[in-house]
Amino acid sequence: MRNNEAFIQKLQEDERFHYFTQPVEPDIGEKVRDAEFLLRKDGLLVNVEGWSHPQGYLVGEVLYTPDEYGDKRILGQPYRKITLYNGTYESIPYAERAEILNKVDPCLNQVETNPYFCEI
Repeated sequence: MRNNEAFIQKLQEDERFHYFTQPVEPDIGEKVRDAEFLLRKDGLLVNVEGWSHPQGYLVGEVLYTPDEYGDKRILGQPYRKITLYNGTYESIPYAERAEILNKVDPCLNQVETNPYFCEI
């Protein structure tokens, strides 16, 4: 995963995106709500799932990952949808997603579970 700190900093300084680029604290509690989107510092775009999250964790689905060959542009950067086979709209089975997510971030290495948990 490439370093996106300069990109995140640019978004934080832009008044249009400032609200969306605030750090998430470990005591996430009720601060994040179901169906909100979060952009991690490494560029992963995550859809929050649920209203309650275990202490220090976020329950959600990784939707997009930065990818120089990605076919979707998000905030001016190329991304790819991590849950679909490249170049198709065919979903990757959950059992196979764990391996793909592990390559993006080892803390996402979980087998046959949905949603995936990751320490924040």
